[in-house]
Amino acid sequence: MSNEPESTEFLRQLASYRQRLLEQSAEMQAQLDKNILALSGGAIAVSFVFLEKAKAALGINVLKVPDILLGAWVAWGLSIAFILVSYYSSSIALARTAEFVDDRTIFMRWSESIWNRCTKFLNPAGGLAFLVGMALLVLFVAINIHRP
Repeated sequence: MSNEPESTEFLRQLASYRQRLLEQSAEMQAQLDKNILALSGGAIAVSFVFLEKAKAALGINVLKVPDILLGAWVAWGLSIAFILVSYYSSSIALARTAEFVDDRTIFMRWSESIWNRCTKFLNPAGGLAFLVGMALLVLFVAINIHRP
């Protein structure tokens, strides 16, 4: 029985540590989402400026494969949309999770939440869409700078 207070203290410390891990994870995800939003919006703006400057500096009147640039813009727009929708789905998922805790069904129902699954899909989709946009921009620039 002398180990019982020690094990209770250990469990309390473990729960506290777990809570800190969850808080840090949530903060990191929030920072990632903010950075993806900023980078996607900035990438769209930079690509517009680059387009105008490159056309003037290189004497390019007709761009090769402009659909690639359009694809980059679409990917960045999707990236922004995914992150914004994930903010919404995340807030609903958290509210639903609180309800599950309140009615003591958290262990049975949390993974069933459509809002939880939606958020888990949208967060990486936003990052992936940003990377696709960057790859398309690099491809577009490479094609238009290396003209025969």
